[in-house]
Amino acid sequence: MLWALLLLALDDIHKVANDLKPSGITTYQVEPDLIIGGEDAEDHALFTPTAVAVAGDDGAIYVLDPGNYRVVVFNASGEMVRMFGQRGQGPGEFDEPVAMALSPKGEIHIFDTGSMRMQVFSVAGEVLREARFESSMHGAFQPAVLENGHVLMTCMKLSSELQMTYYMLLFDEEMKERREYSAVSQPKLDWNKVNDSGFWATFLADHFTLLDRGFPMVAPIGGKAAAIIRTNAYEGQVCNLEGDITRTFTKEYKPKLFTDEAKRATFEQIWQSLAANPALSNQLTQQVFERALAKTETSPRLPPVFAIAAFGKGFVTLVNFDPVTRQGELDFFDAEGRIVGQGAFRGHLQYLTGAGDRLYAVGLDAADNVVVTRYAVRAK
Repeated sequence: MLWALLLLALDDIHKVANDLKPSGITTYQVEPDLIIGGEDAEDHALFTPTAVAVAGDDGAIYVLDPGNYRVVVFNASGEMVRMFGQRGQGPGEFDEPVAMALSPKGEIHIFDTGSMRMQVFSVAGEVLREARFESSMHGAFQPAVLENGHVLMTCMKLSSELQMTYYMLLFDEEMKERREYSAVSQPKLDWNKVNDSGFWATFLADHFTLLDRGFPMVAPIGGKAAAIIRTNAYEGQVCNLEGDITRTFTKEYKPKLFTDEAKRATFEQIWQSLAANPALSNQLTQQVFERALAKTETSPRLPPVFAIAAFGKGFVTLVNFDPVTRQGELDFFDAEGRIVGQGAFRGHLQYLTGAGDRLYAVGLDAADNVVVTRYAVRAK
């Protein structure tokens, strides 16, 4: 999903400022060249929201389908080549699969908050290993696996006082915490009232306000580094394999109005992403969403950064994305956090990822079917 990072200020880091129109910038044309899923799709391409797609060097597309407890693999032509996974807590099985990432080695990492583990699979779907993580983790979002096996990702934890906090954390290959970059806490909830629909409306409304407070997001950079950024300000950081911050980057931008229609569409995407977790699907109903929407107040501006993804040897950000018009602006960065290109984006989007010179978006089409769209990116 689609959120960004509240970062610590580090005085000893060199700050890279990008002008609105830097010299030597490339203009890119971004066009869809493959769509998987939709109303007339076969059963294996009928995904539950929100599916997550990543791509390998060979153009293979891996889709995590959490509601069906499986991973579906497609070739570069969009043909299904294999599926693996089923419901359960044994090897190769999923309970609450919430996130997926492809490592630089081509291994598939699945993060399951039901069984509290990361399972690592081969491209053939064979279980290679697993690592348990602490039981307080109840959410995992957009993980980036580096070539040393370390994982950088946003996760949600519950404290002993049942306080929800979203962290940007670095883990080693055994899912042991190595470094914390930031923490964004939610207002305390009375978990004794989980059977009250008002509880879940408040839970959902609190998640909507994360856009204003800066939800953490991350993208890998060639497996050797990662970029971390936040939704409420256009600034971020680049870290190396050990998690040390090596650069910060900023960009000025012209904000756009966050209309009532755009708010509803944006919050619907957050709602559907959360409801894709099997543990929440029966709680976050349409009625709960409407109550949460009515009680949420946010900034009059669109969130500056809607998504971040790997691209080429660097990364790309999606800025000023309006989910009603389905349009936004892409900024392309090199591995050092310097802006090198720009382009326009249009499409259905809940989640954005990239591999090589392709971008992959997951979103709902006009009939609310989950579709995975591949975009070709070419210099004009």
